Amino acid sequence: MNIEDDLVYIHVDNNDTRGDGTLFTSDSDGRVFSQSLRNHFYPSIEITSDFYKVKSMRGTYIVSQLNADRSIRSLITFNRGAEWKQIKKPENEPCHNKEKSECYLQITGKLSLRNNIKSSLPLSSESALGIVLVHGHLASSLKTSRSDVYISSDGGYNWIKALNGPHEYVIADHGGLLVALGENKKFIKFSTDEGRCWHEHQFTTDDIHITGLLTEPGNKAMTVLIWGYNVSNSEWVIHVVDLSQLLDRECSSADYEEWYAHSEMTHSLGNNYSGCFL
Repeated sequence: MNIEDDLVYIHVDNNDTRGDGTLFTSDSDGRVFSQSLRNHFYPSIEITSDFYKVKSMRGTYIVSQLNADRSIRSLITFNRGAEWKQIKKPENEPCHNKEKSECYLQITGKLSLRNNIKSSLPLSSESALGIVLVHGHLASSLKTSRSDVYISSDGGYNWIKALNGPHEYVIADHGGLLVALGENKKFIKFSTDEGRCWHEHQFTTDDIHITGLLTEPGNKAMTVLIWGYNVSNSEWVIHVVDLSQLLDRECSSADYEEWYAHSEMTHSLGNNYSGCFL
């Protein structure tokens, strides 16, 4: 059970051992429930769910659904579970399974981590409106193959492939700064344009086993903390990187874009729709 956006979300298992069930949502009082999604994947043995609330876009959630052939696919809702859709893949990106016509973004979550797939969990912040970072791949269903980093700047409606391979990542400066660590642990990557372009900065010459990448609560600062231990002597070390020192200019009015939350729905529901939801 989850309580989000003044609603109660409850998973009820089916009478079998497939690990799926029905997801129900409540009214604002938490008394009357209605069916939201069938075949919601939530294995009771593992007690692990991919149910994820997108903090940067109100009403948006990501889950996993079990198909009839026991494959798993990722779904997203933009209206608190009233309607679920498969996640649109980035344009001009090839699919992993070329033999099938269906191809969507499949997001790795807690279930993938339990299956030893190297990735980070989805990340969003209330202070970085519209920004969502995930690991995943493009296919008809969730795979066990190597995952890449995908980013949405409009709350999950559209995505770009941002980085190849698994990374650790954080959101800084209200989403104006994205920071990532890849396999080369001596370099930190950062982006000031929501993941379209990335720059590298070498913050150490030592071989370090990284155990954490963090920014201050609220994701507002431009400083990140990296900690781990030296491979040579196993001593713990902490690096503080102030990324504001690496930027050579301030933003101007030409750097900003006009954007409205849930504006993508306007195209499908007509001009009378203003980006709201019940």
